[in-house]
Amino acid sequence: MILPPFIPGIHWRRLRIGRWRFLSIHDVKIPTALRLPDASFRDAKGREWMQWRDNNVTIRKDYAWNGNSFAIDTRKNMLGSLVHDALYQFSAAPGFAMSREDADLIYLAILKASGFMFAGLYYAAVRRFGAVFWQSNMGETMEIL
Repeated sequence: MILPPFIPGIHWRRLRIGRWRFLSIHDVKIPTALRLPDASFRDAKGREWMQWRDNNVTIRKDYAWNGNSFAIDTRKNMLGSLVHDALYQFSAAPGFAMSREDADLIYLAILKASGFMFAGLYYAAVRRFGAVFWQSNMGETMEIL
């Protein structure tokens, strides 16, 4: 997996106040091996935050996320946390075609491709504790493209 650059201050920045800890400064497009129908994912207000097209997931500019819950955030695991948080956010959208295991495996693949030395440990943590957050956001929608 070849990942796009994801550099603090250029592609994302830390937030100082509020619920979310990080903000994407540009759209971020990540290739995956998972074949799903092309779709657009929107929040309850109708804003598109994520798109799945041609086996790539794109997270939109200004998407805010909280990083690696209950773990240390580093430059090598930020991209994985961005994608993982977005997938979990939209997991309750009617028609969402991805399993929790697939979302966690994408997280693992991104961490490994980023060279994050604790990829296996962080993956084990999301497998153990992630069920609490899976399909917990109501109001998001998915539209097949």
